[in-house]
Amino acid sequence: MLLKQGVGLEVLQTKKIKDIGISIRFRSPLDEKSACVRSLLALMLCDRSLRYDTKQKMSMHLDALYGASLNAQTMGYGASHVVDIRMKVINPKYCDNVNLNEEIFAFLKEILFFPAIREDVFIEAKKMLEAKIKRNIDDPAQYSISKALKLAGEGTPLAISSLGESEICQSITLQDVERAYYSLIHEDTVDILICGDVEEQKVLDYVKKYLDFAAREINLLTYYAVKSDVKNRFVEENRNISQTNITMIWFSDTRIVDDDYYPLRVGNAILGQYATILLFQEVRQKNSLYYSIFLN
Repeated sequence: MLLKQGVGLEVLQTKKIKDIGISIRFRSPLDEKSACVRSLLALMLCDRSLRYDTKQKMSMHLDALYGASLNAQTMGYGASHVVDIRMKVINPKYCDNVNLNEEIFAFLKEILFFPAIREDVFIEAKKMLEAKIKRNIDDPAQYSISKALKLAGEGTPLAISSLGESEICQSITLQDVERAYYSLIHEDTVDILICGDVEEQKVLDYVKKYLDFAAREINLLTYYAVKSDVKNRFVEENRNISQTNITMIWFSDTRIVDDDYYPLRVGNAILGQYATILLFQEVRQKNSLYYSIFLN
């Protein structure tokens, strides 16, 4: 449902799980610098807040919320960049605290609207982000995919890492993060997703009370077909490792809203997306070759 312009809420009611999942997704245009700054901001938002201003206080409060988990991730979504803040908590019906859901939303308000954007948190988050970027580079499989997408999608959002680049990360300042935070809260498209055995009206009341985002303009491209002049490009790099990684990319010129998108998905599955497919079993299971295929 649309709460305000640019702010939506989706409640997925199910009795199949005992936990309640909350995902708050902020979408903005994807570009190299902002992707890196927003990845840094995501780490800071989940680290501390003005009220819970130490890691110990954050940890103790999450423990008090029956071991609730809090994490953030960034991703590319079409030509948009997404910061996804997630929480998972046990359903109150399985514990003694009937007000647990409201306490969770009150905690999210502290995290999102009163973050600890200060120098010490910034420096620590910056080191963490640089370490994550370095791990991706050191992982041959991940590096192969990232490098292939960057080369094939040159000049398009496909070439931009949603996590960020090391050189950009090193140049980011605290002021960059402060500006990114203002944009995230006041200008990003916001999607709030709730999944679990919940009452929709109560969820709606909590969202309106604790996550009262102002209306904002909507002007985001979340799907597109890559237009590239790259043809039959071959790049080889060498490392002293025990396994070879080969990544191949084809452009389908198909968007998720096109009529042939789902036939493309079926074809992708036939080529071995799922473990039950014969090609996957032959290549990966019988011949022990690392193999995967996916749509980007």
